[in-house]
Amino acid sequence: MGSDFFISYTGADSAWAEWVAVELEAAGYSTVLQAWDFTPGTDFLHKMQEATTSARRTVAVLSPDYLGSAFGEAEWRASFAKDPSGELGLLVPVRVRDCRPPGLLATRVWVDLVGTHEAQARERLLTGVNRNRPRPTSAVFPGEQSAPAALPARSPRPFPGPPDATPAVVSNLPPANPGFVGRGTQLTQIQQGLERRGRVALCSRDRMAGIGKTQLALEFANRHGDAYEVVWLVPAEQADLVGGQLAQAAAKAGLVASDVTTPAAVQAIHTALEGGRRWLLIFDNVDDRQQVVRWLPPRGGHVIITSRNPGWHEDAVPVEVGLFDQNESADLLRRRVPALGESDAGRLAEALGHLPLAVAQAASVIAETGMSAREYLDLLDKHSTVILDQGRPATYPVSLAAAVNLAVDRLEQHEPAAAHLVTLRATMAPEPVPLTVFTQSLNRLAPPLRELDPVGFYQVVSTLTAHGLAGASADGLHMHRLTQAVVRHRAHGTIGEARTYASVSLAAATPTDTDDPAFWPQWAALAPHLIAADPATSTHPPLREAACRLVLYLLRRGELHTAHALVRDLYQSWQRLLSPDHPHTLKAATEYAHARYALGAIREAHDIITDTLPRYRRVLGEDHPDTLRSAHDLATTLHSLGDYTEARALSEDTLIRYRRVCGDDHLDTLRAAHGLATTMHSLADHTQDRALSEDTLARCRRVLGDDHPQTLRSAQGLATTLHTLGDHNGARALSEDTLARCRRVLGDDHPQTLRSAYRACF
Repeated sequence: MGSDFFISYTGADSAWAEWVAVELEAAGYSTVLQAWDFTPGTDFLHKMQEATTSARRTVAVLSPDYLGSAFGEAEWRASFAKDPSGELGLLVPVRVRDCRPPGLLATRVWVDLVGTHEAQARERLLTGVNRNRPRPTSAVFPGEQSAPAALPARSPRPFPGPPDATPAVVSNLPPANPGFVGRGTQLTQIQQGLERRGRVALCSRDRMAGIGKTQLALEFANRHGDAYEVVWLVPAEQADLVGGQLAQAAAKAGLVASDVTTPAAVQAIHTALEGGRRWLLIFDNVDDRQQVVRWLPPRGGHVIITSRNPGWHEDAVPVEVGLFDQNESADLLRRRVPALGESDAGRLAEALGHLPLAVAQAASVIAETGMSAREYLDLLDKHSTVILDQGRPATYPVSLAAAVNLAVDRLEQHEPAAAHLVTLRATMAPEPVPLTVFTQSLNRLAPPLRELDPVGFYQVVSTLTAHGLAGASADGLHMHRLTQAVVRHRAHGTIGEARTYASVSLAAATPTDTDDPAFWPQWAALAPHLIAADPATSTHPPLREAACRLVLYLLRRGELHTAHALVRDLYQSWQRLLSPDHPHTLKAATEYAHARYALGAIREAHDIITDTLPRYRRVLGEDHPDTLRSAHDLATTLHSLGDYTEARALSEDTLIRYRRVCGDDHLDTLRAAHGLATTMHSLADHTQDRALSEDTLARCRRVLGDDHPQTLRSAQGLATTLHTLGDHNGARALSEDTLARCRRVLGDDHPQTLRSAYRACF
């Protein structure tokens, strides 16, 4: 009688082959393995022939080395010939390293062990070889398991795992939480849900914040991160900014350059996941399901969603996250405070309502202050009336507010600079704030912070994290939204001053350039905080100017609807608060017209500009750069509406003024020149059109570079002119080059790329 399995492999995968053989024999199968059964002195070819013909089935250990081996191909083909249809399952491919089987071998379904941990690999292997496994008649209900199922005993032979050459995991996760306790059932459910559908949503039945959904997702990611190439946390509370977060992940993972547009970066991620790349994306604190679903990868990868809202059944496997039980609460307290007695821990857990965030913060306060459980409970009782701002959700527990207030009280007594920073940080968005926002503006902040140097500031940050009020990572300083709410409530008398200081810092950190893709990652990090600063009602002029630049950045990156919603709010608010003729109102009107134009509402954009330009001329003068920009915009809409003659006259006057005020090579001058050339083309003045287009393109390439968006627009304009003049070969070559650059720099779905693709169809 022959063996059950012949293990076919190459020397590069000997560890995997031996592990497979051990697991199969432990499951009751017999195996033949060259390393064990081909002893020195035997006839290798004879033994191999005997093994391949006498074994009932063959396991082919697939890897790039195996697929390049002549011996490997001969072995699997021998098994394939016995069962060409695959109905008998005589050939069992087991993929252990990333590879793509060719030819006939590609027709077989393989057991995939790439990126798995040992228990998962064992289950996949034994399931894959068991052709007689009966369908289960019952199963454990996953919703109410009290503890995760025990893992199988470890193999006596070390699990090979991912190859040593596997690159380090690309991740933006904060450090693992050493105080994480419990949640065994939910961790198992996450793993099962990801294996089954690839999508899991962590939700709370009562929509309570601070329940620990984010910590649970991070704990799973930290435990299983080695199984992935990329593990990325995507703050998703502001759904319109999710694309920018994903663009950062794509750049960090090396899929795209950091200056690529959001649509291109997101498409690169989706393509990579569809191709089998191993990513874990955590969309944290999703508020509006409809707004975030569009960012989820259609296929491939693993996704964890945390949300206070239910209704994810169509998109993901739901995992319920509730309050701690008594044991989990007490365990967390005693782990953080070893001297705490069991009874005291129980009383504290009850007083804190078993809310994970409240329990964790209480443990930090007790550990930092050294107070007794009785003292803490007494102070907690005295702070019982401290509730979140009126109208806030009643599900925010008093105990959380009391814990935060106790920590801030201690900072105010002993660390005034840290107390000022925690209030300042509470006025911003929950997403990480780059620390450079503060370190570059220390001289503009309140006196306790103004007196610090950067080293002293980082020590203050360390104090905040030690008190559990904020977290710091490579992405910046982040603070939980519940902590922010409590801090804002207690600082209601000074919160306006804190918002002003935050606005000063944010405005100073905002880039002036919105067109150069090199600045887009910086914009993506600052965008949520600029929006949280509420520039629509701000009295700080630099913040209002920064908000207008934010709109332009969003338009340049192709996030048209986000830009439109923001600038509409700015324009309407500033009309009321500042007057229709205020320079900032006029600037908002200009960007609002740009957004309307980009969305196809050309007539409405024209009407806005027609009203705005006379105001600019009256308030700022004929030659002010903002006036000239508005005049150029009006010429653009006139051209789009077919009034080429008037558009040309206005464009010629505007270009002359631009050259006199800003110089021949200024970006705005080059835009105006491109606009005039476009109108000349529409009027069939192709000779002057070509001369101006060639001059403009040459200047753009010299000043801005070959891949700048304005250079690409000028190149496509010249290509159109060349085609009209009969130089079809020249037009085609320039168009193909321009389209290729647009796709690389802006992405396939960016509006400018689509226009370039359309015009390239000569």
